[in-house]
Amino acid sequence: MLVIDFVPKGTQTNTILKNTRIAPPKREVQRVSTTMGGYPLELPESAEIRSLLYVTGPNTNFPVHQHSYPRMLYILDGEMDIIDSESHEIRKIQQGDFLIEATGRWHWGENNGKSPVKMLVLDVVPKNSGNNVILKDGVH
Repeated sequence: MLVIDFVPKGTQTNTILKNTRIAPPKREVQRVSTTMGGYPLELPESAEIRSLLYVTGPNTNFPVHQHSYPRMLYILDGEMDIIDSESHEIRKIQQGDFLIEATGRWHWGENNGKSPVKMLVLDVVPKNSGNNVILKDGVH
């Protein structure tokens, strides 16, 4: 089960489990308040969350693109690299990792492995907005 809490920075999670029959989490809580590039997370007013499931084959690249609004990734299976076009920072992410992609920055993803990558993607966008992916013409 994946749980994402949107809470003010510096506060604890907003869920308290009182049922002692519930097993403790297998991983520590991942706290993320900035994007991949270190920029603060800014959520749009009157936002809606859109969920998508991506599955990529081995040796597959996502095209160079950017997002107008926050996009969050949770890797369900496999591993991949997210590369920032300007800084050339490479963020390696694998099963169980959570990442907020940078908004307004060109980047792409690479699955350089021999197995598929399965990821849950959450876009936090204004209600009734369009696509949160802008493709860049040309190659990286």
